[in-house]
Amino acid sequence: MIDHLDELRSVLISSFFAALLAAILCWFWSADLLDLMIRPIRDEGVYFTAPNEAFLTRLKLSAVAGLFVVAPFIFFRIYGFILPGLYRSERKVVTPLLVATTALFYTGVAFAFLGCRWANAYM
Repeated sequence: MIDHLDELRSVLISSFFAALLAAILCWFWSADLLDLMIRPIRDEGVYFTAPNEAFLTRLKLSAVAGLFVVAPFIFFRIYGFILPGLYRSERKVVTPLLVATTALFYTGVAFAFLGCRWANAYM
């Protein structure tokens, strides 16, 4: 039992540090990401009402972007932890499901983002 908890702890710690590193790296592009996100409403004006709001907005945006970037790594680390406990028939179902779910998630995000941009272009 202790070995499983140690392995779970290593999975959670590596996932946390991967997300933290990705969030730190995304901080350098957070201004560009924020500009990309507020582009549709830029004509109406974007105002920050508190002195620290612009910083916290960029910090939250970099954290979400970091999680978005590192999500497949986290999913596959958790899958690697769960894999020894699965039967062969369950592995045959779960493995393609994990790959397809990840691919469909990113496809859906891209579709929603591009659909929003195209909708704003024709309004």
